[in-house]
Amino acid sequence: MSHGFFIDIDMFVPLCSTVGILAGFGVWLRKLMRRLDNLLEDWNGSPARPGVPRRAGVMERLEKIETDVAVILRGPGNPTRGEDD
Repeated sequence: MSHGFFIDIDMFVPLCSTVGILAGFGVWLRKLMRRLDNLLEDWNGSPARPGVPRRAGVMERLEKIETDVAVILRGPGNPTRGEDD
């Protein structure tokens, strides 16, 4: 009578299936987390690093766009300003 560890084929197939499913889920979760990390980095911006310039976040870029639009609307020759009437 053997007292060693014995793996039957009835245990091996479900075990391999479970390991494969968990590995696939891990790969999917890793891709999802990488995409989420990229989204958050774009949203918040990133500081300057050696050889890489600083990147502004979304809110800072929107503020710059709003400022630029306001300057354009206040610019000379704009008929919507009301000063040329």
